Amino acid sequence: MDNKTVIRNYDLHDETLAELLKQLGGHSAILVREEIKLLKQEFVEKTQALRNGAIMVVIGFALVLVAFATLWAALIIRLTAYWAPDLAAAVTGGGLALVGLIITLIGVKLVNRTTAAPIRTVEALEGRTENG
Repeated sequence: MDNKTVIRNYDLHDETLAELLKQLGGHSAILVREEIKLLKQEFVEKTQALRNGAIMVVIGFALVLVAFATLWAALIIRLTAYWAPDLAAAVTGGGLALVGLIITLIGVKLVNRTTAAPIRTVEALEGRTENG
């Protein structure tokens, strides 16, 4: 039927209940198939949008990494005015490692505190079933 509604003029007294139920079943099956088709299309569109967003995030992250590497190199070059090049690189690398370690520990703490289970929703539903 391809998304087209067929309207027939008929007298309801001419059709039996069985025929009407058969038509209802057929129309219901068409409706379910069309809804599934729409669901699949929406899923494909959202998946493509997520993929495109993820690609942009990866590209942006790569550019940020290159920019930070350039800034760290500039810092090392600047510090060579005060220290030997190997000491300037070691101090810069050590400082960067310390900052990275602190950020990583904070992130691990946040991840450990978080659970993927929808605890509040489950508790709310359990409360509804107990009260209702």
